[in-house]
Amino acid sequence: MPFDLLIWDCDGCLVDSEVLACAVAAQCLTAIGYPLTGQEYVNRFAGQTIAATLAVLEAETGKPFADRFSLDSFRQQVLALFETSLKPTPYVAEVLPLLALPMCVASGSSLTRNARALALTGLGGYFDKDNLFSAEQVARSKPAPDVFLFAAEQMKAAPEKCLVIEDSVTGITAAKAAGMRVLAYLGGSHVSEMWRQRVAAAQPDALFDDMRALPEMVLHYKKGG
Repeated sequence: MPFDLLIWDCDGCLVDSEVLACAVAAQCLTAIGYPLTGQEYVNRFAGQTIAATLAVLEAETGKPFADRFSLDSFRQQVLALFETSLKPTPYVAEVLPLLALPMCVASGSSLTRNARALALTGLGGYFDKDNLFSAEQVARSKPAPDVFLFAAEQMKAAPEKCLVIEDSVTGITAAKAAGMRVLAYLGGSHVSEMWRQRVAAAQPDALFDDMRALPEMVLHYKKGG
């Protein structure tokens, strides 16, 4: 089955941002009374929105963490850390020019964060306002399929003609719910053995660790593999 569109998740796929953003989230939560480390945050909550995380913590503890959490401060701290520490995922800059498909981003993070992350890592030339989409533009975040379906609609591609690159269970679930094929990239610095096992259990179409393998995988799946 040939594909008309390649849809990228941003965090953990295009940019190696999960460890950085999760460290900031952990610091912010610790400051309002829920102590945890960055790695603990990765293990429990990476791949989902802060709002979803806060809902889990409130259900778990009965405490109003959402009222205490400053989303603006969190976002500012993440962007500040990105300025000094963010890197593209290994080899993605070399691979993007080799992918002979229209591409877009469909992310759970904000448009502002994604645009800055891509600019800082030298990938902004591939994605702009016409092919950069966020869950803030739709009713529901991942694991709902909304942002993927919105991206496909905006790019004028049928869902069944879309191939998604994801790194999380949340994203894989969303892509499958959208009726799209999905490849799981596991080369980010946040990926532990626990993460790998969870992603495999979500049953993406394939898993890969090295971004240099992607062009051949896309060709394989274009042929219906």
